This record gives sequence, structure tokens and C-alpha cells, in this order.
Amino acid sequence: VNHNILIVPVTGTNIPLVPILGIDKIIHLLIFGLLTHLYLVESNKRKKNLRSLHVILWLFVFVLYGIVLEWYQGRFVTNRIADINDGIANFIGVISSYCIHTIIKR
Repeated sequence: VNHNILIVPVTGTNIPLVPILGIDKIIHLLIFGLLTHLYLVESNKRKKNLRSLHVILWLFVFVLYGIVLEWYQGRFVTNRIADINDGIANFIGVISSYCIHTIIKR
């Protein structure tokens, strides 16, 4: 089974305003956590060890993807800026999902 996921930036004018402080960071964390979770579930089905080089490399790719996505939106997307805190939230989403998945798998 092939599962594909694509995370793309949208222009600042298309984002609904939510009057909750920090909600955008929570959304970043959840999106990258979900991306990581889906990958880990699929890896588990294929009997990959969670500490294998293959899994660790993919986690690195997800973190790098979050960083590049922030740079891209700051440089090329209208009405958006790159925010280091969004990149940090992306990183935390990847790492926390991996940690939770590892704890549950024990």
C-alpha cells in the first residue's frame, strides 16, 4: 500500500484567524507529529526497527522538510513570513511522535 502525504504552505490571506495564542504552533506540532506517526506505523508494518538507520534518516528528512518549508514560505509565499518558532514546533512534533511511538511499542 502506498500512502502519500503532502504539506504545502498557503498564502496568509487564506488562513482562518483563530484568537488563541500559540494555536499555530500547536497545529505545526500536530501536523508534523501526524506525518511522523504515519511513517512509523507503516515502518512497523514492514518490520523496521525503530532505531534503524533507515528510520532515523527519515526522521531527519522530516525535520529538514519542516525547516525548508519555513524558508520557502518566507521567501516565496505572499503574505507569509518564515518563523523559527514554527520550525521548532515542526521539530518537536517529529521528535515527540517518535518518542510516543517508541514508548507505546515497548
